[in-house]
Amino acid sequence: MDILKVKISLAFFAIVFTGLCVRAEVCESSKEFITTIEYLRNQKAFTLPDSEIFKVAMSISENCNGSSRRFQKMLNTLVATGVDHNHALKFSLQYSKEDNESVDVFLSLFQGLVLEKKFNLPFYEAFETAKFFAENTRGNKYELKKDFLGFLDFCFDDPNGTMLPLDQCRKLSFKYLDLQKNFPNGVFKEFKTLFTFLRDQKETGLPIAGALSLTQEVLLSGPGAQKNFIDSYKYGLHSLNMKPSQALSLSLKMAENTKKIKK
Repeated sequence: MDILKVKISLAFFAIVFTGLCVRAEVCESSKEFITTIEYLRNQKAFTLPDSEIFKVAMSISENCNGSSRRFQKMLNTLVATGVDHNHALKFSLQYSKEDNESVDVFLSLFQGLVLEKKFNLPFYEAFETAKFFAENTRGNKYELKKDFLGFLDFCFDDPNGTMLPLDQCRKLSFKYLDLQKNFPNGVFKEFKTLFTFLRDQKETGLPIAGALSLTQEVLLSGPGAQKNFIDSYKYGLHSLNMKPSQALSLSLKMAENTKKIKK
């Protein structure tokens, strides 16, 4: 009897769970279709014929929940920055198929590159850069967004930052954004910690460019490499009485060993 009750309970749970899953996966196509039509009809920046609006709304409805919101966010931003509405429409339709993270990453990068004008990039280069990172990033896209904004601030607004010329700052940011794929929790924090440490160690005689280059070399070994580097440098210099050059060599070796942990 008890076994029968257990079986009934499990069967009931399975039915309820299945029902919840089915409801969660329902595509609210009508909602996306209607929302898109109303949005395009009220668009002030440009007008589309009803036949084109209908066609766009049909495409959006196929991409299911959240697609109209993604479409609108992309279109509003692109049109506001002067993108031809035909190209903006095409690209926004494409991104309505992506997840929310991809859209947010693209817009964060694009707005930082174009709207804020901090990097002074030509439009096409800014567009392609944002598109590349949004579509090719693996892992946590929100961390990419945070890293990007972190580098922007560190280059331009942080009094303890790099204070590099525009072109060098731009190249630096792109280089580390590409490296970010190896850092699930983001690369900027580790970059800032190590770069600041190296810059403050006057005994090494490293110029800013040298500190940046060494920081990149260390971070190639992945998360935790900067901590191994700093800990061994301090120990070598103060406990082993090494010269700065010797302490740096020791630290690089310890950083390289970071990636050797056996899974």
